Amino acid sequence: MIGKADPIVLGGLVECDVGDSPFRATRMTMPGPGGIVVGRTEPISTPVETMLLTAWRPCVAYLLILLAIAGPSLIGLVVSGKP
Repeated sequence: MIGKADPIVLGGLVECDVGDSPFRATRMTMPGPGGIVVGRTEPISTPVETMLLTAWRPCVAYLLILLAIAGPSLIGLVVSGKP
């Protein structure tokens, strides 16, 4: 059973030319001769994978900001030789 929030795949649609004059002609998608097929899609990833994909960008951004702020200080400490 497909629920309201389930992602689906829709198939069986074909493009048709509609209209009889050059100024009123258009292309539209209509059901094909075999009818419309609706099916449930498989989830792209597990909840853990979704969490990791959501969190990696902010983590990388925070790391770059930390390096931009702390990098010159660390380089100064290494060059000066003070512990």
